[in-house]
Amino acid sequence: LRERLVAYMEYHPLPQSAMQQSTKSEFVTETYRRVEVKTSLIASFVGSFAVLLLIIVPVATERAVPGDVLYPVKVNFNEEIRSTLAVSPYAKVEWETKRLERRIAEARLLASEGRLTEDVEAEVTEAVRAHSDAAQQGIAEIRETDSDEAAIAEIAFESALAVQSEVLEGTLKKEVVASGGASTTPGHSVAGLAGAVEATRRTLSENKTVVQPSYEKLAARIELETSRAYELFESVKPIALEA
Repeated sequence: LRERLVAYMEYHPLPQSAMQQSTKSEFVTETYRRVEVKTSLIASFVGSFAVLLLIIVPVATERAVPGDVLYPVKVNFNEEIRSTLAVSPYAKVEWETKRLERRIAEARLLASEGRLTEDVEAEVTEAVRAHSDAAQQGIAEIRETDSDEAAIAEIAFESALAVQSEVLEGTLKKEVVASGGASTTPGHSVAGLAGAVEATRRTLSENKTVVQPSYEKLAARIELETSRAYELFESVKPIALEA
């Protein structure tokens, strides 16, 4: 630092007039302003940024769909964190099934808006296959230790696929009616996705291991799912429209 300062003084000497003036009176430098930054302000800014990054952004990404800027955050950050919270093998299968349903719901939303391009549909179809494979792998892992639990997980997963297949078939029928009999409409068709879900459903049915779960475990699972259904109905009552 000293060497740089000396070099600067050598290449930028004071004018002769300034030298003469400095011998007569005190040399006056240019005025400057001192800016103080409070540590508390920095801490507040950092805290606000952390809240934005860890809370607000993840919440906002839940509404993202394929093609949105925040969609990778939703899939690769939010959902991966939730995957780590699924501690039991059955919970992991449930979550992969939920992810599959989320991908199909996103595709149907894009199709209703005419934004389901071929590339996006292919991306969603690949994601549905990946979640389906993960769920089936989880069921196979459960079967190694608990055949009853595996049978119940398999029934739940197969039921979810059946529901989603029917929903997509209904969407296709509405599309045909809206298009005046045309089989596909650019941006609106979910035919490829429907075919992939139905193919997965057929493969699962062909490879299904017929195991009758115990009555006690099946009854306990039905009671749990029934409680969830009632909780869902109660949560949507304030916002649901009358038929």
